[in-house]
Amino acid sequence: VGARVPDREMVSGFVKLHEMITELWGKHNPSRPLVIGPDSSVFDMEWYLEFAIRMGKNLYMIDVFTYHIYSLGPGSPLLNPNMTDHMLNATKLDTLHVTTDNAQRFVHTLREGGRKNFQLWCGEAGGAYNSGRNLYTNSFISGFWFLDQLGTMASQSHQTYCRQTLIGGYYGLLNITTMNVNPDYYTAVLWRRLMGRKVLQATVNNTHYQGQSVKDTPYYVGENIRIYAHCTHRWFLEKHANKKRGSLTLAFINLSTHVKHTLNLDGAVKSSVRAEYIMQSPRKKDEHLGLYAHHVQLNGKTLRVLNNKIPDLPPNWVFDRSKPLVIPPLSYGYIVFPDAKNQACLTPPIPLNGRPLKQ
Repeated sequence: VGARVPDREMVSGFVKLHEMITELWGKHNPSRPLVIGPDSSVFDMEWYLEFAIRMGKNLYMIDVFTYHIYSLGPGSPLLNPNMTDHMLNATKLDTLHVTTDNAQRFVHTLREGGRKNFQLWCGEAGGAYNSGRNLYTNSFISGFWFLDQLGTMASQSHQTYCRQTLIGGYYGLLNITTMNVNPDYYTAVLWRRLMGRKVLQATVNNTHYQGQSVKDTPYYVGENIRIYAHCTHRWFLEKHANKKRGSLTLAFINLSTHVKHTLNLDGAVKSSVRAEYIMQSPRKKDEHLGLYAHHVQLNGKTLRVLNNKIPDLPPNWVFDRSKPLVIPPLSYGYIVFPDAKNQACLTPPIPLNGRPLKQ
């Protein structure tokens, strides 16, 4: 079911909402709520530009632009029989960039026009629309598109990501039937604990099979390993690293079904101790069934809710700096390098719209 609100009605609604907030909180109250929208079901560049033009002098009333994205398509197996391919195919995952690039360009255009330092949020995302799909958006395989989407959007100027949903459908993070939590819950928790607000550039270069040159290695091998880098979140620094600055966190995804990747890192990162959070299926020996497991392993230990308590998520510490960093096939997760001494991570992130940010 789709609906389209006429632009004029939407503009009028935002103006009235802004007036109500100003009346209740005043103009300069630091606790004043943000005005967020229009939160359309898709990002249509033409429509958003037309909406901005219609807002005219009232455009400043909006603080955050939002939209929804369901990059896997419909949840129904009849309408979308190849969802596994959508989740594990690097080329298909990259189609997300068309939307995020357009959204980023839209907000940058408004900022360059001197209007305001607008924020950009993903207002809703759950992988597959119409409530997701059982054994897909609530299982181990869901982590590949989810973590890739988190990393991609963060790298393209999205400040916030709203996951659909905590409870409900087959994309919920909690299973209210078994009272267990689905694998994406742990992915989201670790992202929140480990990935700070300052986003860094990370690239994968010169990928090759062991004993072969880069030119003799198929192109797709390098496409199957994905890396995203942030300054480490202060949660980890306070809990594990004595508030050390300069720490770096990598989020990684290995889409390869049989190929493990050994990462050769540059700079001070390669001489740092590291904290590994490697997520794999508890049935990783069974390539097919393992993808659809409702549980996930963290560093070889299956995570389960016991006595209504979410399990702790301890890292695997590697203190031997000469030990290779190996990313197993069909895995995703995070690596923290407390001794990276990254220059960009020595200073706190820049505030948005005058509101201080916590690293």
